[in-house]
Amino acid sequence: MNELTRDVLNVTIYLLAGSALRFILPYIVVGLAAVGEKNTWKAWPIWQWKYVTSIILAMLGYGIAVVANPESVAGMLSLTPMTIIGIAYFGQDMASQVIKFFRNK
Repeated sequence: MNELTRDVLNVTIYLLAGSALRFILPYIVVGLAAVGEKNTWKAWPIWQWKYVTSIILAMLGYGIAVVANPESVAGMLSLTPMTIIGIAYFGQDMASQVIKFFRNK
């Protein structure tokens, strides 16, 4: 595996981790709160597949951004892994707000 391929793979993994955390972490928190409130594991909320589709759509967006601007991988590699994960995590919130704004128009 050449260096560029490895770099792109590393950035992709970090972006995927941040995108997945954006949906999985709140799901776990809500689930644990429901279990604690009802005092039974049956209170755990049902998994919604919209989380997976949101992650896939985010990864498609990141892929398009990398293809459109290949220098972005080099720019991302200058950041720490936690920063890349944070960008992906909070990027989901920003994208959600933009979509909600246009949906309400």
